[in-house]
This record gives sequence, C-alpha cells and structure tokens, in this order.
Amino acid sequence: MKLYQIVIGMVGISLYWFLIKFITNHKNVLAKSKDEQKKLKKQLYLGFTFIFVVYFGSQLLINSKTTGWVPWLVIGCYVLLWGMGSYLIWQAYRLGIKKEVALVKKSNGQLFTNPHKFLRPIAITNLLTGLSIWLLAIAIPIFKIKLATWMPFILIISSLKLLVFSRFEKNDAT
Repeated sequence: MKLYQIVIGMVGISLYWFLIKFITNHKNVLAKSKDEQKKLKKQLYLGFTFIFVVYFGSQLLINSKTTGWVPWLVIGCYVLLWGMGSYLIWQAYRLGIKKEVALVKKSNGQLFTNPHKFLRPIAITNLLTGLSIWLLAIAIPIFKIKLATWMPFILIISSLKLLVFSRFEKNDAT
C-alpha cells in the first residue's frame, strides 16, 4: 500500500470516529434510555468495524499483484444474490403467514397508519421481488450472464419494488 492510501484511510476512519463521539454525546441521544443508547453505540461501532475492514481490505486487493481474488469476488456476489432473495422471501413469509404487523413499515422506517391494510400487498411484493432475484441467480449460470450485466437487472427489480412501495405510502396518506 502506498502512503497516501493509508493516510486517506486513517483520515476517513478518524472522521467517522469523531462522528460517533458527536452522535453519542448529542443531547437527543443522551435523552434516550440507556438501552437505546447502548444499541446505537453498538450499531455505530459495527459500522466503524465494517468501514475499516472494507476500506483496507479493498486497498490490499487493489494493490495485490495477482488477480486470483477476482473469481472469489464474483462467487461472493453470486452468493449475496441468493441471500438477498432468501431474505425477501423470509420477510414475505413473516408478513403473509405469521402476520407480523411490526414489519409493515414505510421506507422511512415508520409504521403505516393502517398496517393490516398493507400486510398482504407488502408480503406479495416482497415474495415477487425475492423470487425475481432468485430467477436472476438461476439464469446467471444457465445463460452465462457476466457480472457487469447483473447490476441493471438488480436495479430494475429494486426500482420496481420501490415504485410499488411508494404507491403503498401514497395510498396510506389518503
């Protein structure tokens, strides 16, 4: 690694560290209960660890002389596709079968005004999104789709999901 890459990483990580200190000492956070403060600190430190590992790991991979890590990157992305689809199908199961109303949330994290009205449509949307991601994951080895063309498919699938969710939020306001 070159010196400027280490300096950029250290400056970025230091800025994130100061952000953690600022957030944890802010009056709105201090007004919350101790459990909520502890949960927030845990999430912030987890983000700190993630940023540290991803930045320095990517710098090490970029500066390595070999390209042996590229197939592992492709395999990791492929496994991540299966994981994303599985998560959405699991959420659809929790919404549609288990009827967990706490999962019926808007894009900003707040519950809908009438969550029971949107329980089934959101479950169906999550199920269709998860199945379409799985369909993409199945099509990749069959049609030998290259990594560069995965992103447009994922973008279309996620855009359609966001469009449907925005319609749900619009219908909730009325």
